Amino acid sequence: MPVPASVRIAVSVLQNRLAAAGSLLLVGLLLPWWSAFILVAALILAHQVLISAWRVEFRAWPEQAEAQRKTSYLFELGMGEAAKEIRIFGLAGWLVGGHMRQWTDAMMPVWRARRRTRVRGLLAVLPLAGATALLLMLLVARMRSGQADTAAATSAAAGIIAVVAGLDPQTSVLSQRGGQTLKALLALPESISSVKAEKRGLANVSPESTYSIRFEDVAFRYPGQDHDILAGLNLEIHASESFALVGVNGAGKSTLVKLLAGVMRPTRGRITVNGADLTEIDPSQWQRRVAVVMQDFLRLPLTVAENVALRDLEPGETEMLDRLAERASFGKVVSGFPLGWNTPLDRNQEAGVELSVGQWQRLVLLRALWAAEHGAGILVLDEPAAALDIRAEAELVERFQELSAGRTTLTISHRFSVVRGADRIGVLDGGRIAEVGTHVELLGRQGRYAAMFEAQASLYLSDTDDFPRSTGA
Repeated sequence: MPVPASVRIAVSVLQNRLAAAGSLLLVGLLLPWWSAFILVAALILAHQVLISAWRVEFRAWPEQAEAQRKTSYLFELGMGEAAKEIRIFGLAGWLVGGHMRQWTDAMMPVWRARRRTRVRGLLAVLPLAGATALLLMLLVARMRSGQADTAAATSAAAGIIAVVAGLDPQTSVLSQRGGQTLKALLALPESISSVKAEKRGLANVSPESTYSIRFEDVAFRYPGQDHDILAGLNLEIHASESFALVGVNGAGKSTLVKLLAGVMRPTRGRITVNGADLTEIDPSQWQRRVAVVMQDFLRLPLTVAENVALRDLEPGETEMLDRLAERASFGKVVSGFPLGWNTPLDRNQEAGVELSVGQWQRLVLLRALWAAEHGAGILVLDEPAAALDIRAEAELVERFQELSAGRTTLTISHRFSVVRGADRIGVLDGGRIAEVGTHVELLGRQGRYAAMFEAQASLYLSDTDDFPRSTGA
């Protein structure tokens, strides 16, 4: 198993500190005792001043997090799967230029902070350089007077240089920041508890097996945007209903899911759960009641079981996993793994494997079913068949009614073969619900849904095919 970077750094720092301490002891033995004292005093002074300078620089970093993230994205884009397209389309110059601009934007505040502390760093290094020079001259004088032989002088000189080389204020500041971060993380549960205590009147989510959801005049605008992605949206999803949502890309379907899951709050309007305002429900309780399969789902380099349960399994839960895996068409996949449910989903680990995109899609569907078995009353599938082939899609559609039985289900897909079996279908257009009805009803209205359905169906029909445009057959 690879050694974590934090452990490697800690070991390296410890080695440097031990080497510096041993070298300092050697200097004290081979030179007068006060020489070690002078070296330590100069080293401590330089260390403290440089730490202060590094802190000024580090304070400039957090504000540049977004620029740093974009810089990392451009770098990974050029080094990852897009490298072939970048080469084919001649985008290397554009990518390098964009990376350099983002990197410059991210580093300019850091460079300004570094310039402000340059003089301070110089003043810190001068006493240390002077102490080092003084001890080296003392060593030369002792050699000339015969008080030290060549071997002792060489050892003392190496010890002086080793002590000075141990000056590492950057690592000290990083260690302090790491300690502060750890302290904050350890205090996080208490902080969350205190925040919950201040939120009086928050309703607890009743342990229902299903919920009724209402969106009332809901609008949402992302920060920095000049228009609403959702604008005056009204929608009711009945308890135990299988509801589907369709719409063009960018219509706000995934945004609606994030609002429903309590990840974001509406800019205007409200969302109610069994009549209670979602803002008055404890988010930690509500999110345990919602099982969401997102398009950009989480892929963890853990075992198969840990990727599903997101925790260690308790005795007897493997049988439940086997049963749910069959429902999600994942049973045959996991049975072929070398360690079964204990197989790491990471080829860099011993006996590890990598899943295809379609297999990952089935796994995250299984993750949602697992959550449903442990109290989730709402099953949300955001493009559940996006990475599946036609056969796998047919299997998913066949199991759809079984998966959603007894629970409120919201399915979002651009494939009408996935949504047509839902109890009701809504069309999201222009930030609002334009139409609601069954598949047959919406085709009969010859509105937005029918136009989208016919456009998609025409891709699979020849000019001689007779397409039933108004019967819904």
